Amino acid sequence: MAISLTGAGKGGDVVVMDIPTILIGISQIAVTFLGFIAIFFVFTRRDGRFSPSDAMMVRTLLNASVVVLFGALIPVTYGLFDLTGAFLWQVSAATLTVLGTPGVIANAVLHARMPKGERQQVAPLHAFGNWSLTLLVFVLGVMVMAGWAGAEVYVLALIISLFVATLNFVTILLKRIL
Repeated sequence: MAISLTGAGKGGDVVVMDIPTILIGISQIAVTFLGFIAIFFVFTRRDGRFSPSDAMMVRTLLNASVVVLFGALIPVTYGLFDLTGAFLWQVSAATLTVLGTPGVIANAVLHARMPKGERQQVAPLHAFGNWSLTLLVFVLGVMVMAGWAGAEVYVLALIISLFVATLNFVTILLKRIL
């Protein structure tokens, strides 16, 4: 896949970054993050279960991490089959949307069914951040599918999804520590 991002580097030099390398790096971050999550949760579960509010954050965290992992590998895999250009990013965004939407819908339904007291334990700003960033990722995906944006926006959507996972991880970590 001969796609790259270019920009001005230090001293005015042109910096070229290979998109597949960036995507593989993002997928490695997602896998590392999933590993840390697994280890963290094995050692921090209380009574073998999470509270409903913690469980919602765990599901959001895992969903976002898995979406990033597969989202980073989809265009690399399609590139092996000689898909290139805008079509590569449109098909990748469509595939990622099809694979990621069920998890988002399941989280929304579970959040809506959560007892009011538990739902209130999730800070309003935290919930707003999760859902608004998830909506932003969906809108960016639609932009790529429609051909209005390309590789840069696709990578941006993956980075935002990684931020959603990080937001949930840090929130749960702080709840446990404080």
